Amino acid sequence: ESLTPQSSRLDLFLRRSLLDKLANIEQAQISITDPLGYYELGSGSDEDLHAEIIVADLSFYRKLALGGSIGAAEAYMDKLWEADDLTKVIQIMVRNRDLLV
Repeated sequence: ESLTPQSSRLDLFLRRSLLDKLANIEQAQISITDPLGYYELGSGSDEDLHAEIIVADLSFYRKLALGGSIGAAEAYMDKLWEADDLTKVIQIMVRNRDLLV
């Protein structure tokens, strides 16, 4: 992991923290692509939910950490991230909400 011109050490710390939490999701899988790499997180079978998130800017992680679901929504509107299926992303997060507190 290294800094990009737009990222900060805080962004990298918050990124690592979120990826660590999402690694434990159950009955679902999320693929995250960001400027630093590609990650497949969670455990699931073919019948479980699958979603892909593309993070355009590492400041997404800061907005999410500081603002929770509102921060995620604002970051989405600011085009800091996108998803192949936003409904599935929300379903996965609701299903695993205990991990994200």
